[in-house]
Amino acid sequence: MKISIHDGRETGMTKNGGLGLIELVVAMAIVGVLALIALPATMNVVHATRASNALESVYETLMASTRMAVVTSTEVVICPGGVAGCQGGIDWSEGWIAFPDVNGNRVRDASEPIIFERGPLSSGVGLTATAGRTRLTVQSNGSLAGSNVTLTLCDGRGEGRARALVVANSGRIQQRDAGSAANVVCEVARRR
Repeated sequence: MKISIHDGRETGMTKNGGLGLIELVVAMAIVGVLALIALPATMNVVHATRASNALESVYETLMASTRMAVVTSTEVVICPGGVAGCQGGIDWSEGWIAFPDVNGNRVRDASEPIIFERGPLSSGVGLTATAGRTRLTVQSNGSLAGSNVTLTLCDGRGEGRARALVVANSGRIQQRDAGSAANVVCEVARRR
């Protein structure tokens, strides 16, 4: 304990340089308010990153499948369902596989290797295909068999930020706002 002499009087107290209880509560309140302000922005970045990763996987799958089809002159099938693959649905949220369809039956046989495999998308991200399009077939000339397909992607940011990937028969991909197609996909994403 330090004893100081001021104006001829002794005192046994010195000022502590720390925070008092009131200052500590005020500081914690300020930190809490700043966290509440930053949380939505942080979550938007997380959702945007998850959606971007899903889009990157779609592009990567299409490029790898097209390359394989053209180089080997063999059709390549891309279908949803992850490792189980080709279950006949339009929900791609659980992942997908791509394989060379050597015998042309659109079903992966034991002798047909998986050339690309994507596991489930991140939590809160949904991806569905056009109704009736349960698989994509890349032909040996690099084009897609059948009609154009639209893959609709939604994440935790909601329908207003949902994206549609329109894959033309030529293999060309256009990205645009999903519009009304986002309703169903965003519902799938909310359940994930």
